[in-house]
Amino acid sequence: MATALTAQASSPSLDTAHGTGINTYIVAFDSAGGPFRAWDDQIGTFAAENNAQVMDHYSLINAYSISVPTEEAAGRLRQLPGVRYVEKDITFHASLAVSAPQVGAPVAWDSGLTGKGVTVCVVDTGIDGTHPDLKDRIVGWKDIVGNRTTPYDDFGHGTHCAGIIAGTGTASGGKYRGVAPEADLIGVKVLSKNGSGNESDILAGIQYAAGTNASIISLSLGSDEHSQAICDAVSEAARRGKIVVCAVGNSGPKGGSVGCPSHNKDAITVGAIDCNDYVCSFSSRGPTKDGNIKPDVVAPGWRIVSCRAYGIMDDKAIDHYYLSESGSSMACPMVTGTVALMVQMDPKLTPQKARDILTKTACPLGASSPNNDYGYGRVNITGIIACMGGKLKAPTPTPSPTPAPSPTPGNPVLPTPSPQPGLMPSPEDPGYTNPMNPYPRYPFPQFPGYNPADPGSPGVAYPGYPMF
Repeated sequence: MATALTAQASSPSLDTAHGTGINTYIVAFDSAGGPFRAWDDQIGTFAAENNAQVMDHYSLINAYSISVPTEEAAGRLRQLPGVRYVEKDITFHASLAVSAPQVGAPVAWDSGLTGKGVTVCVVDTGIDGTHPDLKDRIVGWKDIVGNRTTPYDDFGHGTHCAGIIAGTGTASGGKYRGVAPEADLIGVKVLSKNGSGNESDILAGIQYAAGTNASIISLSLGSDEHSQAICDAVSEAARRGKIVVCAVGNSGPKGGSVGCPSHNKDAITVGAIDCNDYVCSFSSRGPTKDGNIKPDVVAPGWRIVSCRAYGIMDDKAIDHYYLSESGSSMACPMVTGTVALMVQMDPKLTPQKARDILTKTACPLGASSPNNDYGYGRVNITGIIACMGGKLKAPTPTPSPTPAPSPTPGNPVLPTPSPQPGLMPSPEDPGYTNPMNPYPRYPFPQFPGYNPADPGSPGVAYPGYPMF
């Protein structure tokens, strides 16, 4: 039985063990950011009287996680003076589309920027600190789940995302370099070895990230259930100057499927597109429940090759150090890396200014802009640099495309769809129709080595390919 807290404690003793979430609740009090003595005493008294256990305190939003023995006791939480809300601890998952085809897709640009001097906090399943592409980029680490002091990743998702943001490409001779390869990373592990985590752990991770020197917080995770506490934490982090980038989720193609925290107005929400600029069928769509358009922008999230955590996901491995994945989780770090380049150009970049630049310079996609499939469109790094007054390098000549592979029995090469009026099929999912993309295939040529009919086709490395 859990040890009860005493009402006399000025700050309740916290049990750092992580509960199952079954009987754990988040209790938020008034005066976020203010003095906590009264709330400490009140929650301590409640715990003592109800055989409950306080798990953690989140000063970012003045909330506590508390494990209670019965639903009746949970009901009494709502009667405490000064309570803003009480919500059950829900489960969040890595925003990963495991059923999507698995090959690499090109998605980088010739900007001359590297993210040097910029720190990004990756709140996820961890980061493999032994990976050659990442070990020199990790400058901070916090393990909310297992309290281990050395960076690791027992699921692989966070390592893949971190590689997209800031992988050096060392293990591939630069072939799979990340978007901002000289940015620094802080890993915050909030998701377990099965890729999921409790709301209370996510909340603790966001709070930790908000207290670091990172300029950007990357959240490729979410839940179909709403959490006011997570939304409050994201908003407070943004208020403190952190640029929060969220994956839109993978509950598409239905409308109104944007999850939490990607529906937050203070987050930059990213949807996933395929190699032909069509929204991926799995990418969640707006509007949000309060009628706002989401996502804000889209980026490639289909068949992206990036870092593989040691010994993880053998079935998706390209080689010992890399694997390919699809999902809005992959699109999110593409934009996170882009924002790192923006912060390098302007270290005083605010969350609102970052959003304004991203949306103003995006390449419009869909029948109108903005819309709930593509937001304002695909991230446009050349336009961003020009908008921010940067100097562009001379464009890199586009290599001549390699001829498409010859058809083999049972594995025909699919023709590239031509633009047609009305609805267009997504090459990623031929059975799904999307609103017509007015810029079909622009600016993407047929990728050398890419065969859309062959799930094992490696495609080409995304770095070095300019995003216009």
